[in-house]
Amino acid sequence: MTKEHHIGAIKGRQIRAARGLLGWQSTFLAEKVGLARETISKIEDEAVQPRAKNLADIVRVFDENGIEFIENSGVRYKPKSLEVYEGDEDFRRFMDDIYETAKSGSTEICISGVEEGVFISHLGETFANMHIKRMTELRAAKVRCLIREGDSEVYCDTYNEYRWVPNELFSAVPFYVYGNKFAVVTFENNQVMVVVIESEPVSKAYRKQFELIWSNSKAAGLAIKRSKKKDVRR
Repeated sequence: MTKEHHIGAIKGRQIRAARGLLGWQSTFLAEKVGLARETISKIEDEAVQPRAKNLADIVRVFDENGIEFIENSGVRYKPKSLEVYEGDEDFRRFMDDIYETAKSGSTEICISGVEEGVFISHLGETFANMHIKRMTELRAAKVRCLIREGDSEVYCDTYNEYRWVPNELFSAVPFYVYGNKFAVVTFENNQVMVVVIESEPVSKAYRKQFELIWSNSKAAGLAIKRSKKKDVRR
């Protein structure tokens, strides 16, 4: 939804059209937003004036599934070239996107500049445990990660291969390359933001950069006792 288009201006027929783009039944949308099917039908028929919260929930669900409402009572697929995730909840959605992309067949994932303890603090241990488990079970995934030389605080070694980057070359601004996507992660004032660009040329360029650094880095010395490492998987 564009900034210029206020949520309160959305028409019932737009919601019906948005469902049509996704092939959703009204029952499915109702379950997604926690409303009765009859309520969704009344909103679409404009027989009732929806509460602001309910309408905001409907907009959010469609936004998360790639649909936005636009001016002049329109609806469309969101442009896929750029996605911004802000805050811890969105950070978890970003991890969902990585998993779903790998699950769909784009299994080679390149990561650089990560300090995993910071990631865990924003994802939360419950979600982190779940993500580690599902990525580990996704046996086709090939995940490689460049971390700071001497860093042994890692949590994803069940599915991840690590190499150390010399301190003078290490950047604490992480990036991911997965599928045709390139993502940059920032942590400023304890707030996380991820900017994802979906572009084959961009993803290819950063894969080449990653490969160059990877080939000039050394295997991380992670031979530490599991009992001495904080293990979020427990």
